[in-house]
Amino acid sequence: MDDKKAKYLLVFITVLILVINSVLSAETNETLLCSNNENQTGACECENHSSSPWGIRTVDIDCQSRKFTITTFNWEVLPALSETLDISWNLFEYVPDLDSNTLKRLTASHNNVTALDDNNFNKLPQLRDLDLSWNSIEVISVNAFIGLSHLQKLDISHNHLRKISFHVFSYLVALDEINLSWNQNLNDTFGLQDVDLFLGLGATPRLKTIRMNRCGLTSLDLSHGTNLTSIYLEWNNFTSIPTLPRGVTYLDMSGNPIEVIGTKFFPQMYQLETLMMEDMPQLREIGPYALYGLPALKKVSFQNSRSLKKINPEAFGPIQTGNETEQLALEELILRGAALETLNSSLSSVFRNLKTIDLAGLPLDCDCRVVWIKHLDIETGAQCHEPKILHGSKVSEMNFHEAECKSWPGWIQHTMHGLMLIVFLVVCSVGFYMLVVRLRPFHRSSMRKVGPSSPYAPITIEPNRAENHF
Repeated sequence: MDDKKAKYLLVFITVLILVINSVLSAETNETLLCSNNENQTGACECENHSSSPWGIRTVDIDCQSRKFTITTFNWEVLPALSETLDISWNLFEYVPDLDSNTLKRLTASHNNVTALDDNNFNKLPQLRDLDLSWNSIEVISVNAFIGLSHLQKLDISHNHLRKISFHVFSYLVALDEINLSWNQNLNDTFGLQDVDLFLGLGATPRLKTIRMNRCGLTSLDLSHGTNLTSIYLEWNNFTSIPTLPRGVTYLDMSGNPIEVIGTKFFPQMYQLETLMMEDMPQLREIGPYALYGLPALKKVSFQNSRSLKKINPEAFGPIQTGNETEQLALEELILRGAALETLNSSLSSVFRNLKTIDLAGLPLDCDCRVVWIKHLDIETGAQCHEPKILHGSKVSEMNFHEAECKSWPGWIQHTMHGLMLIVFLVVCSVGFYMLVVRLRPFHRSSMRKVGPSSPYAPITIEPNRAENHF
């Protein structure tokens, strides 16, 4: 019995010694990495705080702008209970081989990393957030993310991705958000438009948010992202909506060269709530029924689409009469900075149910066609651009007598006036010509002959023949 107690005591003492050594080692690492001695080169700033709900001590480590390289950074084994590490704005050419069972966030942006190798993060099993933006990453190997089964957010934006291995994201089974924006050669060098992001690259179906702005994309297949809710595809080369899942609630297509939004432009996007199409350089028209198939749409923005000159009266669906009660879910419409000169009064049935309308910066021609905007219950910010006498005045403050409508468009009136003047001149010319012809003698007429009984007839005097006989 005493032997058993002795054995248990020995085991307990051994474990206690190991724990003490581990704690002392961790404290030594923390002392070296987080030294407050100003004379110690390369020390980082560390902040201790208590995490909820149990108040366990955690450490946030800030190593920004220390000019670290892979040879001068000697703290691969991080202090115990490290929660975040920021090594951005340094000179790393590849990510250090870090070791921590507690680290949840790693920020390594603004370095010189060119590639992600196999097993780069396999000693960080609790990592939740990985930021590798603003580097020069060109290649991601197939096993680069092995061991990151708890990673929820991945940012690889602002890099030079040229090669991504198939199924590279298959280890990220808990991933919620991925940012691949500003990899402008991604489409040309990898052919992402020909590969399904989920089937080809192994992205988990639980992915909720994807950002692929400025990647040079012309087409994309995201149909297998059954849990995708937010998609950002700004400033690519799309001329139509790519293949998207039906459950998307937020879509940003700003800056793409789309010219016309027509019927069935947004196929089967019944859950879409927010549509952003701002700074559209070539968008000129929103056609009939363009936004009709979006029953859940609450916000749409065409801000600064400076070629947009026409919104069809039936863009939101059939024109509603006073007896109809159908009401759209739309609450907010942003048209600020577009090129619309007028808005058809048929849109009033849509506008009067909105909570926010932004019409600031529109070059509105303030005639009777825009008087209905004045009667809306909310301020729109609309101002007059024409006529000059009303330039800069708010539509909401416009008087009725100032909003005159011409029966004909101006160019037609000018044309008609010109034609009438020409006709008048022609008629005058013809009349004057006929008058002159009437008064002038006819060129074939001759003077009347003098008759024999006329006093003006010539007289012939003959000599008296009787006188000659004597």
